[in-house]
Order: sequence, then C-alpha cells, then structure tokens
Amino acid sequence: MFHRKRASHFNSDDSEQRQAKINELRAALGPMSARGEKYCSEACLVRYLEARNNVDKSRKMLEESLKWRAVSRPEDIRWPDVSVEAETGKMYRATFTDREGRAVVIMRPAKQNTSSHEGQLLYLIYTLENAVLSLPEG
Repeated sequence: MFHRKRASHFNSDDSEQRQAKINELRAALGPMSARGEKYCSEACLVRYLEARNNVDKSRKMLEESLKWRAVSRPEDIRWPDVSVEAETGKMYRATFTDREGRAVVIMRPAKQNTSSHEGQLLYLIYTLENAVLSLPEG
C-alpha cells in the first residue's frame, strides 16, 4: 500500500563518480577519532550524501551528528539504564523487517509509564541504536 522506492542520487552505472564523492566527503571531514572512524563507514557516508546531495552540506550534517554522538554517547547506554522505561512495552524493535529489509520500531504511546523526559529520550536512543545494529552490513 505505502510502497515507494527511494531513488539514489548516485547513478549505479557511474561507480567512479560515487567513489569520488565518498572520497571527497572523507577528505573534507579530515582526521577523526577512533569513535568517529567506526561510525563513518562507507555506507554511512553514502547515506549522508544521499540525504543532502552535496558534499559540503553532507559534511556539515555529519559533523553535527558526530558532535551529538560525542556528547550523548549512545554506544554507552546499557539495558540497566533504560529497563524501567521498557517495563510496559511502550517501544521495541519488531522481530520482522519492512519490505526494504530495514528494522521496524514499534511505539505504543498508550503504554507510557514514566514522566522522565531524559529517561524516555535515553530509551529512544537505546532502541534506535539497537535497531541500527541489527541491520545487515551496508
């Protein structure tokens, strides 16, 4: 019913152009920390390039994401930190994927059980990060 294929901004026949843009973005970012290197895989760079279709805008967007990740440290959130938020099943990663093979996160606001905005945000970040980690490579 809501099936819409997203077209890539990259022409699949022109892999040289695609690789040149990826290399240009990587060079524009300059040296990164180990944490930044781990996050900025080739697939990640492609996502940012497709989101902005411009190397400068992609670089700016990616730098903002890296700043947020450095402050929020989503990779350090553990289950005991968010288990109270998860007790009622208000949000969880589904056991199935969508038609494109992406993870599905189910949110059920009626199951809300806390009033802590920070705790809820932490749980949202935890759930989304785990959904991303469950995706196949690329």
